[in-house]
Amino acid sequence: MASSHVDSNGDGTITSTHVISIYIPVQASCSTAPLAGQPPLTVVFTDTSTGSIATQSWGFDGITSTAQHPTHTYACTGTFSVSLTVSGPGGSDTEVKTDYVRVSDKPIIANFTAHPASGPAPLTVQFTDASAGDVSAWQWDYGIGPVVKFTITTNPREPFSNLSAPNQLSRKPQSQLT
Repeated sequence: MASSHVDSNGDGTITSTHVISIYIPVQASCSTAPLAGQPPLTVVFTDTSTGSIATQSWGFDGITSTAQHPTHTYACTGTFSVSLTVSGPGGSDTEVKTDYVRVSDKPIIANFTAHPASGPAPLTVQFTDASAGDVSAWQWDYGIGPVVKFTITTNPREPFSNLSAPNQLSRKPQSQLT
């Protein structure tokens, strides 16, 4: 805080001015793509933190980086944690994502079955995951509305009604989620 005292017009009145600095507290946050794949897996880390940030410090796979949006290549298989610490005049904060990046020799291949595949509306369809590889999350796109993401349920059962035309269904493994 800076201050000054001035008798600007010579009448004995002193004016005091104070400069006050206000900083927005920092909150660490990041996103990463891709989250899974085969080695060597190059991952882009994006700092999405908020607040008055002066510095970033990333930690992944025993390596550190001070870049705002670094990339890192994982050469070995395993599950890796990521940390981001941001600091500024408003303080510091750290986000740790445990077991966040998954690197596997097994390729991820999305596949599923649907039973029944056709019928009159309303039709309840049982979808069964038949994917191969180290899948940790599923995204189902039924082609008729919002994309549904599942992190635990691998075999959803969905009711469909009021459909006037056949719909194509698609599925993306975790490494392709956006």
